[in-house]
Amino acid sequence: MKKNYLSLLFLFFLFSVLAQQVSVPNHEFYKPMIYNPAFTGNGEYTNAMIISRSQWIDFKNAPQLNLFTLDGMLPNNKMGLGINLYSDKKGISNKIGGNISYSYQLLFNDYTKLKFGIALGMMNHTLQYSTAVIEDASDPNLTGTGQKETSINGNAGLGFVWKKLELGVSVPQLL
Repeated sequence: MKKNYLSLLFLFFLFSVLAQQVSVPNHEFYKPMIYNPAFTGNGEYTNAMIISRSQWIDFKNAPQLNLFTLDGMLPNNKMGLGINLYSDKKGISNKIGGNISYSYQLLFNDYTKLKFGIALGMMNHTLQYSTAVIEDASDPNLTGTGQKETSINGNAGLGFVWKKLELGVSVPQLL
């Protein structure tokens, strides 16, 4: 009987799951706000960072990521505000967007904090079929010159800081 319930639960999740690809800039160590909005305003100062990452630059449509972040704590030292803007190109896919982040922290003592964060933004995702290398030109999924979709993006996160140890959990692209 227990196996039947587990099988039904598995099938329910199998047919209700939607997926997306989240960009991976490999710099979250320097700026954890990229993935977890709870770390917005992490630190004593207002911080700005620019990242430009190119891979396989000799190949056509090679991946390229550009990212700008700006964040800091408000004077009350409990809330942080930030913004990040990005452009992510991979093959025929091109994403351009940005998020505004907010964090709130509960201070337990001088070196222990619990942080909550949310981010809201927009993303424009374009697929350009004209730049694709196509083996079967009669594929019905590749009709037209491309697809374009603009969507609202939301992220949420939780962070725990104890001395120099930082732990976090985040859910990117909620919407």
